[in-house]
Parts: sequence; structure tokens; C-alpha cells
Amino acid sequence: MHTRGQRIYLVGAAQQNASGLFRSDDQGATWKHMAGDDTRIGGRDYICGVWVDTQNPDVLYTLSTAAYKSTDGGQSFVAFKGAPGGEDMHDIWIDPTNSKRMLFGVDQGAAITFDGGLAWSSYYALPIAQVYHISTDNRYPYWVMASQQDTGAVMTRTRGDVGQVSEVDWMPLPSSEFGTLTADPNDPNIIYGLGYGAAGGGSSLVKINLTTGQWENVAPNFGVDATKYRSYRDAWRRIDPFDPHAIYTNMQCLMKSRGMAHSWKVFSPDLTVEKGKPQVPCGTPAPAAAPGGGRGAGSAPFINDFAISTVRKGASSGRSAAMGRSTTPWITACTGTI
Repeated sequence: MHTRGQRIYLVGAAQQNASGLFRSDDQGATWKHMAGDDTRIGGRDYICGVWVDTQNPDVLYTLSTAAYKSTDGGQSFVAFKGAPGGEDMHDIWIDPTNSKRMLFGVDQGAAITFDGGLAWSSYYALPIAQVYHISTDNRYPYWVMASQQDTGAVMTRTRGDVGQVSEVDWMPLPSSEFGTLTADPNDPNIIYGLGYGAAGGGSSLVKINLTTGQWENVAPNFGVDATKYRSYRDAWRRIDPFDPHAIYTNMQCLMKSRGMAHSWKVFSPDLTVEKGKPQVPCGTPAPAAAPGGGRGAGSAPFINDFAISTVRKGASSGRSAAMGRSTTPWITACTGTI
């Protein structure tokens, strides 16, 4: 609009000791690196973008766990909204007729300003939540549970006592943003959730007692077995429909408990062994990291392998039906034009 489409901003992954922002003033014929060594300015695989003020081409915004604003065409930036630890902003809408009116989409919901960021609406003012997985217990009326992005877990009645479901029917749960909450079919006051355990990023398993308000880490890779069993941050668990006292969870193998998750037994061989290679017992330390990087023995896998395995008769057999790993590198780039 103001530059007749001549100016283009592009932001990609931040470079070593440099930002990831570039600007063209001739429709992409030539480019200039912007923001110098400000490594805060760069895209990620799950947060990326550059938004230009609808009235001024020299005012622009980029997003990370916080929002950053430039008023000099991208030469320098200041923190605009959010905390470095926190909100994971994903999108911005700027009013085409009044750029002081903006809506930010973040993990916790939406934040709105009418005065260019001097004041913001509260996330709690809007009935919005970003949830990953939903589950229910077997009470009547039943309760619905969900893990929320960057906001922990929550549960609510499906039927209120005053003719509607209101905020008094909701309650928080001491579980992380990842994974599925699983209610014990024998006792709906016992819920299995996810925490942040010995192998990093939500890989522990927590047992929550709604009656006492207590919770405990019952993960197979907690404590002395931290280096034996490995898991990604979404450690699933399932109650056996034919044996409601049996719980299954996944590390690098399938594991089973009949002691309310206080003790675990290996139920399969290591299911992360590459296709065509001999199976190994579960609990074998992971290979050491290759020189120059990678993760060492006992650490959580960085990516999820695409593996489908069939396990019969416990640990005595495990057959890999399909396995593969993507080797395509991630390239993140987002543009803004004015």
C-alpha cells in the first residue's frame, strides 16, 4: 500500500550471532540483512512471522515467546508484549483502518488492544483454550479432562448444579500441557497425567489423587531407572479394557503395571531398534551421541520415529510392522509485504 508492494520483509531461523530478518525494497531483487546480531528476531518451526503496520511500513512486529516491535524498518527491535519464558505468540491481526487496534493469538487464547499496546485484554476474559487431547472418566455425570498448551491441565463437569456449566465447575490439575489424562476406571478420583521428569520435557508420569489433593511421580524412568527407560514428552498410558487393574505406558518399549503404577514390568523388547537389526532387551542404554552433537545415553529422543509394532505375549515377542525416520531438514521462513 505505502510502498506499492516494493518492500518485502522475510524472517527465517536466526543465524549464529545474527538475526533471521531480511528486507527488500525492490520486490525481492536485492536483500539486506536487518536487526544485526539480535538473535531474538528469527522464526522457529512452531512460531514464525513478520507483520507490518497497516499505516506505516517502518513499523513491524515479529513473534517468539514474546513479541518484538521495530519502528525503524527492522534495524532495531524492542520487546513489545509477553515474557521470554512464556506466551508463545502465533499470529497478529492489525486493523487495516486503525493500526492501534490489534489482536494477538497466543497459546492461552487471545489478547486485544485498542491503543497500540498500552493496555491489553485478559486471556481469562474470553472462554478460549488451546487443548491437545480430551478424555473423560466414567462417572455420571461424567467429567471432561484436557491438557492445555502452556497452561497446564484442566477438568470440568459436563452438568452443573445450577442449570448450567460455569466457572465454578472447572478445576485445574497438576499435569503438564502434553499428553492425555487418564482416569482410573476403578476410582475416578485417581487420574494419571504427565509432568516433567528425569528424562526431560514432560516424560514423567504423575498419579493425581483428587480426594487428598496429592500427586506423585510414578514414571518408570524416575529415580534409579532414569537412564534405563526413555520417553518423548507425550508418554501415553492406557487402562486395559479387559483388566481394569492393568496400566500400560510407553518408554522405548511397552511397560505394564498392575500395582497402580507403583511398580512396572517390561512388556516388550526395545521398539526403537531400526528395522532389520536384531532386537535388544528393553532397558539397554541408548547409543552414545555422535561427535559434534546429538543426545547421549539415557536422554529423551529428540524426534518421534514413525514406528508401528505389534506385541504379543508380553516381552517374548515384538514385531515391527513399519518403521522410518524423516531426514528432511526443517526450513522456516515467513514473509510480510507492504
